[in-house]
Parts: sequence; C-alpha cells; structure tokens
Amino acid sequence: MFCSLVGLRHVRGSVCGVCLALLVGCASQSGPGPASTAEDGYLALMSVTGTDRQLERQLEMAMLQLHLEHPEWGAEIACIEAVVSADAVLEMLRPVYERMLSDADMRGLATFFSSTAGQKVAAAIRRGVGQGQIFQGLSEQELAEVGRYVPLFARFADPKVLQVMQRESDDSVRWMIIQAAEHCEKVVQRRKAI
Repeated sequence: MFCSLVGLRHVRGSVCGVCLALLVGCASQSGPGPASTAEDGYLALMSVTGTDRQLERQLEMAMLQLHLEHPEWGAEIACIEAVVSADAVLEMLRPVYERMLSDADMRGLATFFSSTAGQKVAAAIRRGVGQGQIFQGLSEQELAEVGRYVPLFARFADPKVLQVMQRESDDSVRWMIIQAAEHCEKVVQRRKAI
C-alpha cells in the first residue's frame, strides 16, 4: 500500500511536470543561469532552465506532504528521501530527452535560454502570454536569435511528441519511486525484525 501511494499519487506528477515544462520554454522563476561548457548538453539544459533546482523543490514538497499526511511512515519516507534525489531522477529521465534531442540540440537550447532573448521568451511564457505575443518587444537582433532556433522548437511543439515524453517520463519516475518504496519497506521490515 505504501508503495502505490507514494509512487502513483504524491511524487510522480509533480516531478514529471517539472521536467517536461522546459520543453515549452518554462525556465525557473529566478531566471536561467549561464550555460556551462564543461557539462554535457542535457545537464546544461537542466541547469540553465532551472529544472534541476525546481525538481529539488518539488521533491522536498512531495516528501513534506507525505510526512504530514502519513507520520506513521516516518522510517519509510526517510529511506525514500535517502534513495530518491533530484540528481537520480534527472539521470533516470536523461534517456527520454536524449531520444528526442541531440547533445548539440540541448546545448543550443541551453545557450538560447542563457541569452537575453531566451530569458525574455521564457519570462513571457511564465507570464502566460498568448503564443502570438511571446516575441513582442524583442529587438531585431533578439528576433534573429530566436529565428535560429525556430526549427528546433518546431520539432517539439507537436503535442504527440510532448505526449510521448510525458508518458515515458511518468513511467520512468513511477518505476523509480515504486522501486525505492519497495526497497525501503524491506529495510524497515528488517529493522523491525531485529
């Protein structure tokens, strides 16, 4: 029972939502940081969009919610917190992104979202402006910069592509959380037996 509640109700949706949000250009509320040339494209994209930090916050909130709703699961939840980290979830989701985006694509997106134009586009999307208004207020130079990335954005604007990524991400995160919960239940049972 613990496994199904944790895996299917509390964590999966919020984690996947965070990871897939960047595909439609939602960078973190605090704004993107500089793209690192030392890390691979996937990690650069997760960092510059703030997805890594937002994922950490979402996991913390999900675990807090579990603690509040089920204080009797203290040992199990503590075990899951030790096993399931934002880094682990990001690495587990890496293949989903790598099937859809090349390393060069992800580096390009990270570079774009690090730019002034990319930050303005992300801010407009966060404000919920209409699709036709996202590029209003950009200079000619910024519009030219956006234009370089239009073919890349167009590939992933297809709802079918986003639906596949959502399903694959949901399945991956669900599996990870359930595996962690099952492991932790066994750990707790062994402790109780001692």
